[in-house]
Amino acid sequence: MQQAWAYGEACRALGSRVLRAEIYDNERLVALAQLIHRKLAVFHACVCTRGPIWTAPDVDRYRAIDALKRSLPLPFLRGLFVTPEDDAAPMRAAGLARVMTPFTTAEIDLTQPPHRLRAAMRQKWRNRLAVAERAGLTICRADRHPDLYAWLLEKEAARQRAQRYTALPPALVPAWHQAKGSLRVFTAYSEEDPIAAMLFLLHGRRATYHIGWSGPEGKRLNAHNLLMWTAMTRLPKAGVERLAAIEAMGLKDAAKALMQNADVPVVPGYHGDNQDPDFLTKEAEAIGYPVLI
Repeated sequence: MQQAWAYGEACRALGSRVLRAEIYDNERLVALAQLIHRKLAVFHACVCTRGPIWTAPDVDRYRAIDALKRSLPLPFLRGLFVTPEDDAAPMRAAGLARVMTPFTTAEIDLTQPPHRLRAAMRQKWRNRLAVAERAGLTICRADRHPDLYAWLLEKEAARQRAQRYTALPPALVPAWHQAKGSLRVFTAYSEEDPIAAMLFLLHGRRATYHIGWSGPEGKRLNAHNLLMWTAMTRLPKAGVERLAAIEAMGLKDAAKALMQNADVPVVPGYHGDNQDPDFLTKEAEAIGYPVLI
């Protein structure tokens, strides 16, 4: 997702400096890269998340990344951070150092027919889906204009404040939409009331589960199971072949919140920024001793 053109345009609309590069070996195009520039005091850094995108399998990747760093239009005190999709072992062997937690993605192969997707589900998840299907919920798509899903972004912003976790800002979604990026929002209704919703960002032949919300009634009826199943069966009609159901890159707190919203069991804990000892003591008491720090 972070190498999609719409992502770069959305970040630029939110005030980030975005750089794009084509990397050549003589006259052969070997890689494409989209980078976000960040300034820390006098140090300038560029982050290439989920990239570069390699267009040639036999390229010297260390040499290509070194050429990319040298070409950056930045002052001398600069750094380049890359999180490639492929095996990082050859890059470490060539001298690159790992400085952050690797990203983790759980992907669903949507090229399979629905009956195989359903058969591959865990029994408990499939049972919850069956409960939601029997509940008589109505699933609607509402994403043609940002006003139609603004309420979902407001709930996401409120949850980020309440749970004090770091994630991509909700404002990224309308900026993505404005940049002609494709998205899907599926909402579950019980009678006339929305009880749960999921928002997916589409990029090429892939889609990413980006934001989810479920109210008390949605959780009781397992509405998120039905919404995810709806996405799994409808997104292939838009050309999507792989769905990143849970994705995070070094953001364990955001990943945990996303999994909680998808009704995935997680270990209780606190992942916020408040490190005041008295506050942490109250959080530990709420979790229950013993706790692991």
